[in-house]
Amino acid sequence: MNCYHLRTNPGLEPVLAAEIAGLTAAGLTTAASVPDAAAAGRSVWADTRTEEVPRGRRGWVAVTSPEPLPAVAFDELRTVYEVLEVAATVPVPAAATTDGDRYLAMIRDLAAEVSLPWPRPAESFAVRCLRVGNHPVNSPDVERTVGGVVAGASGARVNLSAPDVTIRADLDDDLLTIGRLLGSPTRDRRFTWAYRPRITLSTVVAAACLRLSAATDPQHPGAHPHDPALPAGAILDPFCGSGTIAIEAAARRVRDPDVPWAPVYAADIAPEAVAGTRANLAANALARAVVVRRADATALADTWVDRGIGAIVCNPPFGVRLGRRLNFDQFYRELLDGAAAVLPPGGRLVLLSSRRRGRLNHVIADRPQWWLRGVHLIEIGGVFPGIFVLERRDVGAIVRTTPGADIDPETGARAD
Repeated sequence: MNCYHLRTNPGLEPVLAAEIAGLTAAGLTTAASVPDAAAAGRSVWADTRTEEVPRGRRGWVAVTSPEPLPAVAFDELRTVYEVLEVAATVPVPAAATTDGDRYLAMIRDLAAEVSLPWPRPAESFAVRCLRVGNHPVNSPDVERTVGGVVAGASGARVNLSAPDVTIRADLDDDLLTIGRLLGSPTRDRRFTWAYRPRITLSTVVAAACLRLSAATDPQHPGAHPHDPALPAGAILDPFCGSGTIAIEAAARRVRDPDVPWAPVYAADIAPEAVAGTRANLAANALARAVVVRRADATALADTWVDRGIGAIVCNPPFGVRLGRRLNFDQFYRELLDGAAAVLPPGGRLVLLSSRRRGRLNHVIADRPQWWLRGVHLIEIGGVFPGIFVLERRDVGAIVRTTPGADIDPETGARAD
């Protein structure tokens, strides 16, 4: 059995697993990327199995397959940073976790027991280590130790700048995972950026937010007939920043020009964000795929009513810099009320909130036109924002009791 570990943001494992399941169900990744599978009339994903957080590896999803999967088989996935073809996952004995030299000796012995089919003698290689947890050694120590084992066993030469093969020796607490990187080590860097602020949303998180804005039930009014990863109506990002969400949405839609897609809209109150988003769209040949304008996100009804908006997906730019002077209650009230005026019943509002999530939950609880479908707590560089998924409800069909009685004010979970 062949095993692959796919890395995403911790907390997004269910989203990545659902994306893989979508490829399996749709039979994608055949003709364009894997001709042999197309000739057989089946998807390369047909017999795969998926496991979230394999052996406790947060941020990873495991895929097992009876047949080897080529690197291009993973190219359809948008919520993954990298793919690791796993040779072995072995526990590091607890007795080796306090002394650095003893720990490295144990790593060397464990690596020597793993039979690696790569690299070949004529290939160059490098070893990279991703560590999670506390260890008595650092990543370069592990890389040098495992690199010595690989060089001795294969006869291949080391090339740290442009290796033919990248071997991974990852440590997750007391687990050592050894394998090779499959395909690009930067699958998330799929766009060109002419304008890039200091802090930008990753394309992986943007793709995950777009998936969460789409209804998976084909009978749902917000379900798209052609792409289950996107909503049926137009997509609006009213805090476009550098345009990551709009670019990700537009890139998915323009790949199939024969399908009658709804528009993608991007807006921001900051002139530099509007200009930067337009520059980034042009840099990726998407200038005609997105309508960009300057507009106030706290007054959505003034601009976006009757535009056929099916989903609003956004990353409001309030962190430490703006959070000190932002009235969160008023901000959330204006955003949710404006979104309710723009979206039809079944339309979704997906937004990230890294500060004052409790305030957002209380505002949601007082608004029966919104159904909080869930909150995905994720990790982004040591910060733990929540992705809130709200669905517009038909207020006339709602019978409510005490406002907010069914919502946990901290997690946002709604009781059944």
